[in-house]
Amino acid sequence: MSSTEYVESVAPPGEEAAIGRSRPVPGIYWVLGIFVGATATYLLSRGVYDALNIGGSKPSSSLYSIGTSTLGAAIATTFALAAFKPFDRISSNAVRGSVIVVVSLLLVFWFWTILSGPGNVSMARFAFPIIGTTWFFIAATSFIGEDAHVANLSPGRRTLLNLVLWIAGTALVVASITWIPPFWFGFIQTLLVTGGFAYALHNVRQPAKSLYAWSILVILTTAAILVSSKLNTWIIHTPRFGPWPIGGPGPEWGIFFGLWCGLNYGVLAPMQCWPFSRIRQPWGTVVATLAVIAWCYLLTLLLIAIFGGIFPNHAEALVEAQDWAWNTVFWGFCFALVFGAGSRPYLWRGQTTPGSWDKVEAE
Repeated sequence: MSSTEYVESVAPPGEEAAIGRSRPVPGIYWVLGIFVGATATYLLSRGVYDALNIGGSKPSSSLYSIGTSTLGAAIATTFALAAFKPFDRISSNAVRGSVIVVVSLLLVFWFWTILSGPGNVSMARFAFPIIGTTWFFIAATSFIGEDAHVANLSPGRRTLLNLVLWIAGTALVVASITWIPPFWFGFIQTLLVTGGFAYALHNVRQPAKSLYAWSILVILTTAAILVSSKLNTWIIHTPRFGPWPIGGPGPEWGIFFGLWCGLNYGVLAPMQCWPFSRIRQPWGTVVATLAVIAWCYLLTLLLIAIFGGIFPNHAEALVEAQDWAWNTVFWGFCFALVFGAGSRPYLWRGQTTPGSWDKVEAE
C-alpha cells in the first residue's frame, strides 16, 4: 500500500483540512501513548500468561508477551487494510479503534493459547518464525507490493484474499525453511512512511518496483548485520533458525530491534515525519533513518539501565527489557493505522502533491 493510499484510507470521514507542512502536534501525544500502552500490555500479558501457565509458559512467558504484541499488531493492521471491516459501520473513530484493539488482542491471545496449549507447538521453536514470516507476506503484498495483484477489488475482499496468502505462505515457509528473517523490518518502516521508496522508485511499475525495493532492503539489512557483528551485538557465525547463514542477535540487539520496530513508523506517522519532512528528498529519508536508529539505540541503553535496576539478575533484566520493547509494536501500529494518528495529508519539502513525487518544486 502506498503512502498516499494509506492517508486517504484512514483519514477520519467528513473531516478536511488545508494541506500544508507537517506538524508534530498532536502526534507527540500519540507517541507518549505508545510508552503508556506498552507498559500496560507488558504487565497485562505477562500476568495473564503466567497465571494461566499455558503450554508450560512458566517461569517465563516472554515469548507469549512478544507474540501478543507483534502478531496482535499484524491483526490490527489487517483490519486497517480491509478499511476496518467488519467494524466500518461504527462512525466514531475512537470507538471503532478501541473495538479493533480489543478484538485484536483477544484473537492473538486465542491463537497463541490454542497453538501452544492443545496444539502442543513449541513457542521457543516457532514463535519468531511465525511472527517474522507473517509480517513478510503482509509487507510483500500490501506494503511494498501495493496490492497490485488485487488492485481492482474492494479493500475488504482484497484483504480477505491476501489473508489466505499470508496464512498459507507462512505455514509453508515455517514447515520448510523455518522462516524469512525479519531484520529488514526497521528499514522498511522508515522508507515507506517517509516516502523514501516513493521518491526513489516513482514511475517504476509493479512488480519491478517490489524487486527494487526488496533489493534495497537486502543491501541495508546486510550492512546493518555486518556493522552489528563488528560491534559484538550480533553473532554472525551461529545460525539460529533454519538454513539462513546470518547468525542471530544478542539480547541487547533484541531490545534495540523491538524498539526499532515499535518506535519507528509508530513515531514518524503520528508526527507526520516532522522535522525530517522539512528536508528535501532523498536526504530527508536518510536523516530520518539515522535518527530512528539513534533514538532506538539510546532508548535501548535506557531500558537496560531501568530494568537492570529492577531485576538483580542481568540476564533476566535483558529479557524483561526486550519484552517491554516489543510491546511498543502493537501500540505504534494501532495508533497510526487504526486510530489514524497523523493521517491528515501534508506536503514534504519540495512536494506539490501529498505522497507523490511526479512533480517536484524547484528551490
